[in-house]
Amino acid sequence: MFASASALPCYLFAYGSCMNQQSFTATLGCDSRRYFLSVATLHQHCLRFNYPSLNEPVCCANITPAIGHTVQGALYRMPTALLASVDRREGVHLHRYKRQWVSVLLPDGQQVMAMTYFARVIHGQEAAPSARYRQLLLDGARDAGVTLDYKINLLQHMARLPAREMTDNALLP
Repeated sequence: MFASASALPCYLFAYGSCMNQQSFTATLGCDSRRYFLSVATLHQHCLRFNYPSLNEPVCCANITPAIGHTVQGALYRMPTALLASVDRREGVHLHRYKRQWVSVLLPDGQQVMAMTYFARVIHGQEAAPSARYRQLLLDGARDAGVTLDYKINLLQHMARLPAREMTDNALLP
């Protein structure tokens, strides 16, 4: 007998607030720690704060292709059926983010194909996240086990970002 596709496991690479175990557990409706595998690195991409939040006048995390850059995050191995909950959180139904396959590198050198989310709606410029979102990311970075250098660079990058200008429109896909 074959398992249904929704029961089959998939890999998810989380680089933003979904790294945060408490927040991600609330999204999944079950303990996300049971699905967490490891910190993982996405090469040739850069973390940007150019996704305009619907909830606050700030920007949230997104990733964009960028030669010579890396993004660290959490790698989860979870039932495919749980992606529907993540899709709702990320606003896939509103065309805010889209799911896409990426190849991530584990600390042991193993490459894994994983789903991740790319923003479809972006702000013209990067802008600072809220204090609440910044803390979600920092706690999530701890939960995911990102390197100290990555965490320091993340903090410095967020500290340099200006407030979001509400007169600028978000760029739609």
